[in-house]
Amino acid sequence: MKLCQHCNEPLPKGKSARAKYCTTTCGSAAGRDSSTATCTDGTCVKPVRARGLCASHYNKAYATERHAKVQMECAWCGDAVIKHSGGNKRRRPVCSNECRQRLRTPYCKLPDTHWVMMYGKSSPWSPPKLKPVTPQYVSNTCDECGTGFVEYNAHNVVANYSRYCSDQCSRRVSRRTRKAREHNATGTYRWIEVIRLWVAAGKQCSYCDVVMTEQPDPDHVIPLSRGGRNDMGNILPCCHLCNSDRCDMTLDEWADERERLGKPARRYSLPYEDPRFKHLTMGEAKGIAWRHAMQLAA
Repeated sequence: MKLCQHCNEPLPKGKSARAKYCTTTCGSAAGRDSSTATCTDGTCVKPVRARGLCASHYNKAYATERHAKVQMECAWCGDAVIKHSGGNKRRRPVCSNECRQRLRTPYCKLPDTHWVMMYGKSSPWSPPKLKPVTPQYVSNTCDECGTGFVEYNAHNVVANYSRYCSDQCSRRVSRRTRKAREHNATGTYRWIEVIRLWVAAGKQCSYCDVVMTEQPDPDHVIPLSRGGRNDMGNILPCCHLCNSDRCDMTLDEWADERERLGKPARRYSLPYEDPRFKHLTMGEAKGIAWRHAMQLAA
């Protein structure tokens, strides 16, 4: 006689051979009990599947051949891999996470003989190791102030050498070039050349003869706004007061302006005997010295 699996009462006549419970009430009660019950095998806390066991312990005890592990081929690279068989498999077998990622991403499956495979991660090819480069420390000279400095050049390439020793020299050249370009002036000069003239003149201003304790200002004898050049043949070292007071006036205009305002006179003519003015020239093409032009004007 078959008994009910919930109340252990005999099943009524007329029940099929597959029936487990005597009434629908027992079937509902058995379902509620199984949803809250846990596995009775040791310390397993998984929900009961059947006969008081969870799915894993039930398969080990009563269905040992269900979902057995068999050898398969990886769906991406074709290597041998051991996976569970049967069941509702929604994913194809893979041997590694890399192959699974390649299956998810729409990669193009190329043959192993393709040249692109020589640069992939799955290729046995590896790039050759480069020889370590010995650091090169090169001594250089600043194009602006003439100061010597040492710079780091890994490959000792002349094209990578720095032209200036600091950002200050680089900004000074940039400002000077921009100012000359705005006035369409020709020529260029270096700051070290202005300093050499200043030191040769005893660090005196070219207009007021005051000994300067700070670096001089490069003053254009013919202002850039009046068509003057931007080379050393048109530059004199002077103090900041004379340079700012003269502004963009010529020497004659500056003399008249100071006389009108009652200010002390300055050097408005450049004498031939003074060695501080021998480098001045009237024009780059003619090469006539400034001192000769002043002598003819006198």
